Amino acid sequence: MKELHAEAVITGLGTIGPSGQGRGALAAALAAGKPVAAEVDRGVGLHREGGAQLAALVGERDVSRWVPPAVARRISLPSKFAVAAARMALADAGLPDAGAGPDRVGVYLSTAFG
Repeated sequence: MKELHAEAVITGLGTIGPSGQGRGALAAALAAGKPVAAEVDRGVGLHREGGAQLAALVGERDVSRWVPPAVARRISLPSKFAVAAARMALADAGLPDAGAGPDRVGVYLSTAFG
């Protein structure tokens, strides 16, 4: 059996989360020690009898800079966030969207819904 060797290098970062959009918003929130999770008791599908849970909700939902309207109309909000974050990471890495094929780019996505 042939052995496979792969190396991964993180060259770009794209984030959409409670601290805002992009590397700068995330870095500023981390540097300020700003909490990103808050107690919720309704409206996000997390309510349980007996008390609230913590949630880290996305505040800024406008991703029109990163997701073309024709695409945005056809995909869910979590998918819009994924596309926007991937495009941010490509831009952060200095890679053009065109030519960034699946053999060159990977995405790590973390979400509770979607």
